[in-house]
Amino acid sequence: MNMLQRLIGRYMPKAETTTLRSPATWFLEAMFGQRESAAGIRVSEATALSLSAYYCGVNMISGTIASLPLNVYKTDGRKREVWQNHPAHYLLHTEPNPEMSSMSLRQSWVMHALDRGNAYGEILWDSRGNPMEIWPIPPHICTPRRDDAGQLWYEVRPSDSEARYLKPEDVIHVPGLGYDGVMGYGLIQLARESIGLNAAQDQYAAKFFRNGGNISGVVETDKVMNDGQFNRLKSEIAQKLQGLTNAHRIAILENGMKFKSMNPSHADAQLVEARRFTVEEWARWLN
Repeated sequence: MNMLQRLIGRYMPKAETTTLRSPATWFLEAMFGQRESAAGIRVSEATALSLSAYYCGVNMISGTIASLPLNVYKTDGRKREVWQNHPAHYLLHTEPNPEMSSMSLRQSWVMHALDRGNAYGEILWDSRGNPMEIWPIPPHICTPRRDDAGQLWYEVRPSDSEARYLKPEDVIHVPGLGYDGVMGYGLIQLARESIGLNAAQDQYAAKFFRNGGNISGVVETDKVMNDGQFNRLKSEIAQKLQGLTNAHRIAILENGMKFKSMNPSHADAQLVEARRFTVEEWARWLN
C-alpha cells in the first residue's frame, strides 16, 4: 500500500458502520449535525448547500479567494520577490498534492471555513524536512485540543480508524470567526434558524405550486353520496384537476354538485416576497 492509499484510507470511510468509540459520519450528523430548527427542518451541511442563495454566496466567495495568486516571498528588508525555489511555493501556488490544484484546495478550504468555521490541511514532509504534500482534512473529523500541559494538538478521528494526534507544525489551520482564535464558528451552526426557515419556505412553495398554485377547493352537494360515488369523484379530481399540469382545466360536475374555490391566504400571497427576503438575509450572513 503506497502513501496515497494510506492517506486516503485514514480519511475516507470504507463502510457505514459505527461504534461508540468510532462513530460514523451519518451517526454524528444524526446526533449533532442535524438538529431540528424552529421551523421543523433538520439542518445539516447538505440542507444549507441545497439553498440557492447560500450555495451561490459560498461558491462566489470561495471561488474568488481561490483564484487569487498565492506565492511565497523572500525579502532583504528593502524589497521582496517571489521565492520560486522554496519547497512550499510549488505546493501553495501550483499543486499541493497529486490529486488537487492549488485553486481547488483553497476553494475547499474557504468553503470549510464558511460552513464549519474551520479549515484544516495536513502537511507531509520528506526525509530532508521539506514540505512534500498538503492534504485537506474534513473539518468534521478534526478538533483542536490541549493536553494537561496546555500544548495544542489536532485530533483527527476518522469514522473507520483510531484517532491520530497531529502537532501544530504538521497542520495548516484556517479558523473562522471565533472567541479564542483557535476554534471558529461556522454558518451551519450560527445560521441554523435562517437555514431551517429558508428550507421550510422552499418545501412549502414546492407543495403550493404542486397543486396548481391554489390552496384547495371544495366540492359541495346536498345529496348523500355512497362510498362508490365518493371514491369515483375523489379519483377523478386527483387525476384530472390536481397538480400544476392540470391548472385551469374545466371541471364537469354532476348531480347538482358545486365547486367552491378557496382563495389563497394572506400568507400564500406573501410567499414570493418572503422568498425574496431570504436572498437579502443570506447577503447579510455572507457579507
